[in-house]
Amino acid sequence: MFYKPQHSEVQKYIDHYWLLHASDFLRFNSTEMFAYPGITPDMIIVLEGQYALTYKGKRLVSDQSLLFSFIHEKMHVDFSALQSCIIVKFKSRGISSLLPFV
Repeated sequence: MFYKPQHSEVQKYIDHYWLLHASDFLRFNSTEMFAYPGITPDMIIVLEGQYALTYKGKRLVSDQSLLFSFIHEKMHVDFSALQSCIIVKFKSRGISSLLPFV
């Protein structure tokens, strides 16, 4: 489900976020995500399960939350083993949007 932050302090930094469950990935007909270089940081907050990430020829399987602050080249994320997560889309101020959360 798609949400906009309600708290005014959070609205300064976060544009929107999605709360996703395994059934949501099935509706998208894909459990994979491709990401490309950009300046807007995004974050995956893992609630249950794990994801597999392939980046720069290396594969990582993790159940830890992950911040995509800068991507140098194409990245592939497989959510097939992820039961639920939150994906946060920060505002376009780039890295400065992260300061209150670090």
